[in-house]
Amino acid sequence: MAGGIRLFLLFAAHCVGTINIMGVMAFAPAIQRDLGLDTATFGLLVAAYYGAQPVVALPGGWLVDRIGVKAALALSMTGVSISAGFFAVSAGGGMAAALLILAGIAYSLVNPATSVGVVTWFPPDWRSTMMSVKQAGVPAGGLIAAVIAGLAGPDAWRVSASAVAVAAALTAVLAVAAPGGGMAPVARGPMLAGLLGVLRNRALMRVCLTTFLLNTAQGAFYAYLVLYLVGPAGLSAGVAALIFGATHVVSAIARILWGLLADRVWGGDGPRVLRIIAFAASLGFVGLALGAGLGAPAAGAAALALGMTIAGFAGVAQGAAATAAPRAQIGAAMGVFMVLTPLGSVFGPSLFGGLIGLTGGYLVPYLLLAALTAAVGAFVLRR
Repeated sequence: MAGGIRLFLLFAAHCVGTINIMGVMAFAPAIQRDLGLDTATFGLLVAAYYGAQPVVALPGGWLVDRIGVKAALALSMTGVSISAGFFAVSAGGGMAAALLILAGIAYSLVNPATSVGVVTWFPPDWRSTMMSVKQAGVPAGGLIAAVIAGLAGPDAWRVSASAVAVAAALTAVLAVAAPGGGMAPVARGPMLAGLLGVLRNRALMRVCLTTFLLNTAQGAFYAYLVLYLVGPAGLSAGVAALIFGATHVVSAIARILWGLLADRVWGGDGPRVLRIIAFAASLGFVGLALGAGLGAPAAGAAALALGMTIAGFAGVAQGAAATAAPRAQIGAAMGVFMVLTPLGSVFGPSLFGGLIGLTGGYLVPYLLLAALTAAVGAFVLRR
């Protein structure tokens, strides 16, 4: 029972935090209209949220090691609640941007805190599985935000933000009331010394590099998937949207399955599972490269395969990072992890879009992504 409550807390922190920002995207037209924003300015709102996270990821991870899991999650969810509550009554772009920066800072504590929670509360032979289950809260949150926007209508964004504020406040209360340890600090010492120790950990840095490269491919995959399916693959916008949504559902399921395989079949060997994922993703990108010529069903199948692979590696990667770090440095290690991971989401779409412009199509860019993911499996993760 206690283990179930703890796992639900870790899952809920990811889920509520994701609903917060995905809700902003899902209600984009109404928010843009009501706050008087142009398209470029609205994009800056989202950039403000994501840009805040890498900036505070390192000190945030260090802080988690010192204040403990439950205190960090309570602090994080309180910040999300305050941000979402005031966002619901915001009257201009400046106020909205400041609140999203606060939300990004608050959410930056979630990944290190939940990772330390997995290590603290669950046995090592279930680590990758528990990491994957709590990470499934991310696609689940995106799906819930989309459903809310679809059912509530475009003008309900202030009500939706208020609901997120309440959900985050309840999650903060759950963090304090959850059974077991995790409130006390697990490490002491100056921040710089702790971070330097993490950066000298070669096994950890190899996992972080792997995550950065795979997330670069994932960012490019999601950013251009609908455009590819509607364009070269020849699908309707409705069908393309359904496939896009299906890749998120598949991603949530795959994260848990990859975690189970890592723990139950390969004894917690996360890097080995990441190699399998990287090689399988390479085949998926080849499938997308050839999918336009083979027909729409082939393109759709390749997209779902990538939902299982390039979009399903996060839990195993976090498990491998946590295993590579000493117990007292897991929070700081996840801080480094979360500096590199968002950068992949920045570089991937930008570089992929540039390649499309240079080559005049999707064939060469998708083949290059296939080569990148294969190189991760063959060289970065070599045994």
